[in-house]
Amino acid sequence: MKILFDHLCFWQRFGGVARYFVELHRHLPAECSELTVRFSDNSYLREAGIAVHPFLGRWEFRGKARLEKQWGKIFSVARLLRRDYDIYHQTHYDCYAYRFLSPRVRRVTTLHDANFFTHASHYKPHSTLRRDMIRSAERADHIITVSHNSKRDICHFLGCHPSRVTVIYHGVDHSLCEAAQPFRTAERYIIYVGARSSYKNFARFCRSFAMLCLRDSTLRLYCCGSAPNSGECEMLRRLGIAERVRFYAPSDSELFSLYKSARCFVFPSLSEGFGLPVLEAMAAGCPVALSRRSCFPEVAGDAALYFNPDDEYDMCRVVSQAVEDEPLRERLVALGRLRASLFTWQRSADEHLSLYKQLLQ
Repeated sequence: MKILFDHLCFWQRFGGVARYFVELHRHLPAECSELTVRFSDNSYLREAGIAVHPFLGRWEFRGKARLEKQWGKIFSVARLLRRDYDIYHQTHYDCYAYRFLSPRVRRVTTLHDANFFTHASHYKPHSTLRRDMIRSAERADHIITVSHNSKRDICHFLGCHPSRVTVIYHGVDHSLCEAAQPFRTAERYIIYVGARSSYKNFARFCRSFAMLCLRDSTLRLYCCGSAPNSGECEMLRRLGIAERVRFYAPSDSELFSLYKSARCFVFPSLSEGFGLPVLEAMAAGCPVALSRRSCFPEVAGDAALYFNPDDEYDMCRVVSQAVEDEPLRERLVALGRLRASLFTWQRSADEHLSLYKQLLQ
């Protein structure tokens, strides 16, 4: 059996979708799995030792991601036309490849969430990605998603029969976590990981953090991800916390080091498909404070503290507990490590492989 993964998601340097497909490829039997990506600046591909060429080096310009995706299709289509594979698993929603597939090939897509529908106001009304997601769901032989919360949303909004949708959880790289050393700093800090736009609820979290700083002038916020834009810089200045917020773009090993020294990890998002940083933080022994919303209670169970993501006062109260209450912190660390141990990339890959085999029967 041969499974082919295309290039589509690897225009991102970071991000949970690219991480998922790199880990899936790494943990499937080597003779079964192949990536068609040839050019990418994705950090996970590089760190996994997967041979790809940089795409235009460090040049950054408007439209680079679109150009990279279109350029990648040249190599993906050339590979698709050989038709010596059994499963085509697209890594994003563009259905360009379907016209080149043999009728015997099973088509699989992963829909990570239904945010285009659950939080429609945060997207353009005629989003191309939304249209592609609908087409992908309609044309796939089977859909994988990453939480039961997402499955309910996908079945409801896209009209998919539950039998066409399988839930397979993400994992966490426990070996990388164990090897990481605590981040060396004298600062006491909270860690935030990932994108910061719209439904991520970052602006409300910053207002909550400003309240925390009134209680504790030594506390800092470390944001891991992209550099701040001008709007975010202005917001931080207006709140009086610009000097207390640090921005990092860490490697995987550096990120686990940052988790290990943090007072707590906070995820204020209104909606996620799975929330991979939740597992990473718990595996690293970092107390976790999360929105009581979306998939978070499903993923973290009783190993996290929860707040109302619409209420910055409640957010402040709960995060303060995670930072200051030492007996509570010790309990959260123990429960978090136990919870994270249930999720491995090998288990996730084995469940994918079992599903692929079922589709070929």
